[in-house]
Amino acid sequence: RLIETLIGGLLSAGWDVAQAAAPAPAAAPPAALPAAQGMIIERTLNRISFNSDGSGTREATAAFRIPSDSAVQALAVLTFPYVASLQSVTVVYVRVQQPDGTVVVTPAANVEDMPEPVSSAAPMYSDIREKHVVVRGLTVGSLLEYDVRTQMLKSELPGQFWADYDFPTAFIAKDEELDISVPSGTAINLASPGLTPQVSHDGNRTTYVWKTSNAAPA
Repeated sequence: RLIETLIGGLLSAGWDVAQAAAPAPAAAPPAALPAAQGMIIERTLNRISFNSDGSGTREATAAFRIPSDSAVQALAVLTFPYVASLQSVTVVYVRVQQPDGTVVVTPAANVEDMPEPVSSAAPMYSDIREKHVVVRGLTVGSLLEYDVRTQMLKSELPGQFWADYDFPTAFIAKDEELDISVPSGTAINLASPGLTPQVSHDGNRTTYVWKTSNAAPA
C-alpha cells in the first residue's frame, strides 16, 4: 500500500526520493516499530502542507497499543530523523495511557538531538540528525501516543517539493489517514497504486486525503 507522491514540475515518476539527501519521513512510524510484534495501530494522522517555494510543515500524530514485552522493549526509545539544514523537528508530546487509566507524560528533558549513526561512517550525511525520545511509563497493554511536528524550512531543490508514504501492513491498523495540501494550480506527479485519494479545494489550496485500515497483518 505504497503512496508515492511526487510533486513539482521538475520531478518525474522515476525520481528516487531517497536520493534527496534522505529527507525525514513525512509521517512514517519510528524505525523501532517493525520489531514490535503484534502491535496494534489504533490511529495515525499525518498532515503535510507545502508552499510553492518547497517549504512547509508536517505533523504526525499516532496511537499504538502495546501488546507484549517485546513491543515495550522495541518502543522504549522513539527515533525521528530529519535533515538539519532543511528541517527542524519539535516533539509536541509523548505520553502513555496505562491499563489502569494512569497517563504518564514523557518530559521534554527526555528528548535528545543526536547525529544519525550513518554520519559517523559517511561524513557526507553529517547533516542528518535524529530526535531520540526515551518513553516513560510504557507497559504491556498500554497506549503509546505522540505528536511530532516538522518545519520544512526550505527545499533541497528550490521551488520543488515531494513526499512519499508507505502505510504499514505488518500490524493491525484500525484508522490511518494521510493528508497532503498543496497550492492550487500546482502541476504534480501523483502515484497512488491501490488507493484513490479524496480531493478537495478550499480557496487557494488543494488537499489530497488517503484513508485506510488493515484488519490483519500482511
